Amino acid sequence: MRGSDYRYEDLGRRYFAELCGADILSCEQSPLHDEHQSSPMMARWCVTWRGNRGRHAGSFVAKKLLSGHEREIPIYRWLQDNTTVNMPTLIDFRYDPENANCWMLTESCYNYKDVEYYYLNRLFFSSPAWPPATEPTDPPGAFLRPLADLHGKTLGINWDRVQDCPIPFYEPPSPAAVPSWVRAMRAVIHGSMNFQEVGFRKLPAFPPMWCLFDWESAHVGPICFDLAQVHYGMSRPISDEALSWYVQEVHRMSGTCLGLSEIREGIEISRVVLGLSDPG
Repeated sequence: MRGSDYRYEDLGRRYFAELCGADILSCEQSPLHDEHQSSPMMARWCVTWRGNRGRHAGSFVAKKLLSGHEREIPIYRWLQDNTTVNMPTLIDFRYDPENANCWMLTESCYNYKDVEYYYLNRLFFSSPAWPPATEPTDPPGAFLRPLADLHGKTLGINWDRVQDCPIPFYEPPSPAAVPSWVRAMRAVIHGSMNFQEVGFRKLPAFPPMWCLFDWESAHVGPICFDLAQVHYGMSRPISDEALSWYVQEVHRMSGTCLGLSEIREGIEISRVVLGLSDPG
């Protein structure tokens, strides 16, 4: 079987031997976490191999993309090649929609349940002094931190000059639906913010960081859409303190100055456009 012929169902010892270019000592699938138990299309692989410098171990996540989700691969690749957005490293993939062979292999990354409910309770139901920014207990790290990273690193892109970008541009349903000043705050938006799309990445020799998963709903569009999904769709109201932190981070990374009152109004407009209910 040639490397180009591998399908998601073929992943195993032979595949990882070719990937690592070494003798595989062990190759096992580790248990998935509760939120993925219902999906047989995602697996975490724990692999050990013997290379030139001795024994090595690695953890990988393989994900098969079903029909309608294939564009996650080109979007993911474009973001990794053209931005410095924090995301699990894409190690290998197959993008062959005609033959239903679309899957991706990334470095293993903790998701929000790996961080434990303890951290979420600290984030939303207590008010301790904020610890260092790299720690998972840092409010509003769970949801605003990766969005500040995504928005801050893509707001400065001159999108009118970008060519061959697989990320579609948002088109408002009517000219009056989203005011021009809201549309002007344009960056890559995740487009589907929910609890399973956020992960905390902690690897040896690398600083801890928050990551976002699943990019099939990504657009180049108003940043307030993502913020509205957190504030209303996820029923996690964004405090003034948290929003001030987000604005400062976006300015630090992009040089773009955002006004708190302007962002608040944009979030409310986005709530109406997206059909999100009030969290109260």
